[in-house]
Parts: sequence; C-alpha cells; structure tokens
Amino acid sequence: MPTIYKQERKYLLMDYYTKKLKDWYEQIAERYDSWGTRDGEFSVAPISEEVIQFNKLLDKVKLSDGKILDVATGTGTYLIEVLKRGGVGYGIDISKNMISVLKKKIKNSHLESRINVKIGNAAEITFKERFDLILCIGLFDYYDFDEVKVFLQNMKKVAKKDCQFIVDFPNKNKKETYTFQEKERSVGHEVFIHKPEEILSFLKKQGFNILAQQEAGIETQFLLKLKDS
Repeated sequence: MPTIYKQERKYLLMDYYTKKLKDWYEQIAERYDSWGTRDGEFSVAPISEEVIQFNKLLDKVKLSDGKILDVATGTGTYLIEVLKRGGVGYGIDISKNMISVLKKKIKNSHLESRINVKIGNAAEITFKERFDLILCIGLFDYYDFDEVKVFLQNMKKVAKKDCQFIVDFPNKNKKETYTFQEKERSVGHEVFIHKPEEILSFLKKQGFNILAQQEAGIETQFLLKLKDS
C-alpha cells in the first residue's frame, strides 16, 4: 500500500477513535470530577494527588499575566489551578458537555471573565493568540507517539518563542497504571504505556528541552521548553 494511503487510513482511524473518546466524555462529563469516589468509576487514584504535583511544577514556571492554553481542558481542573496564580486562560476540548461543566464551575466567579473555552481538537488548534504556557494533561494516555507528534506540532504553532509546556504520560513503573489501562480497555479505549527512556527520546526528537519531570499518581508530568528558545 502506498505511503500516502497508509497515512490517510491512519488519520481516518484516528478520527474514528477520537469520536469514540468524545462520545464517552459526553456521557460521563457530569461525574468526571468525582472519579474514584464511587464504585465502578474509572479511576484508581485521587485526582488531588496529580493536582498537588502539578502545582509543584507550576512553581518552576515564570508566569505573571500571560496567556495559557489548555489542550483537552476537560472540566478545567488544571487550567483553573494555573489561573489562581494569574493570567488569561484559553481551552479546547472535543466534548461540549465537559466544557459545559467547566463553565458551571467558574460561573459568577472572578475567573469567569478570564477563561475563553471552545470545542476543538488537539490536531487542529484554531486560536489566533500566541501562548506563554501550554498544558496538555491526560490526552497523551490515549494516543501513540505518531498522533502525539501531530498534537505537539500544532501546539508549537501557537506557542510564543519562550513558551513552556506541561504534559504527561502514563507511568510505566506504577502497577496502578495497568489497572487504569484494563479499565479503559473495558470501555473500548486504549492506553499507551511507554518506557521512560522512550518518552524522553521522543520529546527531545520533537524539539523540546526537559526542564523538570516528576511522578504524579499514575502519570509522569514533564515541564518542557522549545530547544531554540
């Protein structure tokens, strides 16, 4: 099969898989923030652990009143954490119901006027703004390196020269990661688990310097900066 057709087939499969994820998140949006607190929910660790670790990475970020983009923002958990420190937030997510939950969370708060969110896909970021900090938490769990490469390329297009990035990947060294993988597979999703050295090599090949990394629940979080910045 010619390479061009292989690529087209891969993108069609990616679109189909993304639609499956979208449909799932549309269904569970209202209970997403309570994962792990009720029987049968698809979580193996409190979200608070990942948020606590995320804030430790934020301590290393020079951010005052900059612009922050959260790719796959979901219900805005991480974007809200950043905005507590200042800045203006932008977010995209494939699920309108997840965005609706986010808007409910910030309604009538001081954050409401500082967040601009819309339905969008990491493979096609349409904001005209250029960003000081770009987040992508949880998305890379569900895609292999080829797709993640596409997402990162699109993020770099809307990044300022000195932009920093916070992303995460499943932690291969945690047994709970495999429990999470099994649960996700039970509802038709895949979770891609890579060796730590493979992740580091991949990120460097995409043009990033790794400023910091840390374990956070079943994830490993990375603070990145473009090599030529």
